[in-house]
Amino acid sequence: MKRSKILFLFLNTGFILFINQLYSQESKKNSSTNCIEKGKFIVDVYYGYPYVMGTYVKSVFINNNNNGNNSSVESVRNWNHIGGKFEYMLSDKIGIGLEYTYASVDIKYFENKNVLQNNQYVNKTFHYKATLYKQRVLARINFHFGTTDKFDPYGTIGFGYKTSLLKSNNTDDQKSINDFNSTFSNLFPIAFRFGIGARYFFTENFGLNVEAGIGGPSVQGGVTVKF
Repeated sequence: MKRSKILFLFLNTGFILFINQLYSQESKKNSSTNCIEKGKFIVDVYYGYPYVMGTYVKSVFINNNNNGNNSSVESVRNWNHIGGKFEYMLSDKIGIGLEYTYASVDIKYFENKNVLQNNQYVNKTFHYKATLYKQRVLARINFHFGTTDKFDPYGTIGFGYKTSLLKSNNTDDQKSINDFNSTFSNLFPIAFRFGIGARYFFTENFGLNVEAGIGGPSVQGGVTVKF
């Protein structure tokens, strides 16, 4: 009986070790076939939508028109966001990195002014351009889940700094622009990002990315490079 117990214990231990070895090999195999894994560097370049401050700036100029300033908006071009993200994988599931975004909106408008010319006042039209632009720099941490050999979904949290500035080639607007830049636009320079995204790799090192969230563009998408 004692020998039987020893034999049973020996066989049971051997079976457990055998199963554990198979599991370890399978885990390594699955990890090696994932498109994202520990030690990888990932770079995303993207276009983001929308830049909501463009709507606000447009309304400001329209209100100025309604106040009888003899000015009129010719066009408003919202370029929305362009940006880039860099990530380093600390493990197969967690990556840290940085994000930079730039957004701008251009406003072209004209004003009719009476100017003194040859000792008499002449009504002339002057064309101007104003630009509102925003820059953001964030530190990010990504949590990867359900990664396969081509597909990489993740959740992200980011915090950092942002600044928004308005500029114009109209000297008459400089006081208003200085007030805007020193108060409203930079009253809260803190930037944040909470989102969920995914990457799809067509080859080992190249793919596409998409992300949705709050803080910055609601939706962004672009290309990915991994090395």
